[in-house]
Amino acid sequence: MHRRQFLRNSGIALAMPWLESLPAATTEPPTRFGLVYFSNGVEPAHWWAKGSGASMEVGPGLAPMQPLTEHFSFLRGLYNQKAAETSSPHLGAMPNLLSGAEVRPATKEIYPARVFDRLVGNDQDRELDRSILDTLLDQAHSLHSQVSYSDRAKLEEYLESIRDIERRIDLATKQERLEGWRPFLAEPNMERPASELPQEIPEHMRLMLDLIVLAFRMDKTRIATLMLNNDLSQMNFGFLDGVEGALHLDLTHNGKDPELEAMYLRTNQFHLEQFAYLVRRLSEIDEGEKSLLDSSMLIGCSNLLDGDQHQADEMPFLLAGRGGGLRPGQVLDYLSAGDDNRRACSLYLSLMDRMGVRLDRFGDSRRRLDEI
Repeated sequence: MHRRQFLRNSGIALAMPWLESLPAATTEPPTRFGLVYFSNGVEPAHWWAKGSGASMEVGPGLAPMQPLTEHFSFLRGLYNQKAAETSSPHLGAMPNLLSGAEVRPATKEIYPARVFDRLVGNDQDRELDRSILDTLLDQAHSLHSQVSYSDRAKLEEYLESIRDIERRIDLATKQERLEGWRPFLAEPNMERPASELPQEIPEHMRLMLDLIVLAFRMDKTRIATLMLNNDLSQMNFGFLDGVEGALHLDLTHNGKDPELEAMYLRTNQFHLEQFAYLVRRLSEIDEGEKSLLDSSMLIGCSNLLDGDQHQADEMPFLLAGRGGGLRPGQVLDYLSAGDDNRRACSLYLSLMDRMGVRLDRFGDSRRRLDEI
């Protein structure tokens, strides 16, 4: 047992407080997982890598990653079977990127200020937490007249356990005691973003990336995913020099026009600049004897390889960091290994192993990618 145990009932989870009688957790930093997604795929002719480590060479689409070749691996040939089989090239392929299952889209948060508040917390959040406990207690009290005498004793014991947990949580919070490793950053080192949605696309993306860094540093979450843009995105890239038009119709489906192809390449590079920024920022943050990147596993990817052809039987994947013992600096080609040996969910099983979650199957795979 450790501090991140939970008591669960009726859909509500209560975190266990610090208990000195329990064995201390590891003093090593925890492993974090982050994913940065960009829509509409790439131009395959520009998406390649060869060599290894510092001598790795990358194609034009990966140019922003060239200074970071020792920090990431290039994975070729991974795919999701459901995405490859779907008749919907966008809606059917994108939402199952991380699951390999039937489409089950989830909402996302695009306001940096709201993300900041959820990470750091405020008085309203604490009042909400308290109200959830109060609601749970009120509902439990209402059962008194509906249950037997013996069940009332059990119910009262349960209510007292909740009150006791509440008291212990308050005490542990005041004492600020944590066993084993504790985050190096206790308070946010960035100001709360403005409440309104940023109107400049590069600024918006960087804010969201900075919030991932903040969340990992403060140990507010160990899993973060970020969509830079939607599939079927009409995001206009006029903010890039020499680029005109919307990502999906104007630049992705470009009819192989040389001028438009060059603009599309520039959008690919812009997306990779964002992933490179996250990799670089984490590599610069010291957590004792290792960097934050050394304790992280990061994926940069899209749901399509050839965005113009809606090619979902292969996806562009980069895997960065050394969290969980990853070995970056590799070029791993699974394209000719057979469909059962190139499933993206095999990668996810391998990553979950490194976060202490051991499953026999996930999505469409029972295998693991041990080479990573």
